[in-house]
Amino acid sequence: MMERFVIELSNINVTDFLPKVKAPTLVTHCKGDVRVPFALGQEIAAGIPGAKFVPLDSRNHVFLADEPATRVFFDAVTSFLGDRPFRGALPGTTTFKERAQRRIAALERNWLIKTVAILAALAGAMISFLQLFRLLRQ
Repeated sequence: MMERFVIELSNINVTDFLPKVKAPTLVTHCKGDVRVPFALGQEIAAGIPGAKFVPLDSRNHVFLADEPATRVFFDAVTSFLGDRPFRGALPGTTTFKERAQRRIAALERNWLIKTVAILAALAGAMISFLQLFRLLRQ
């Protein structure tokens, strides 16, 4: 079934409809895409009036989070939508260690957690003091 689906999907041709697209359009395509030739991405963009074409530096059909193409893609989309560009790490690009360190740092900055830690330390010190006092009184 999958083979038949892929064959049928590859037979779909929408190039006749491209000039009829009236919505603002952003087309991105990886330069080294081994699944769909780069020229087809360019053709689609050229066929849509006013379309913006952004080439991405990748050999993958779906680029990976750690590739430079990811930053270019997100910058292109935010610019196209009129939003501010992402600062810092992009969604999905941080490692588990980096995410854990950020969460730990956020916890360390949280005043409620600091207060609870101080109160727990004071309670522990008070219990130790009372036990020591009881031992000395006997």
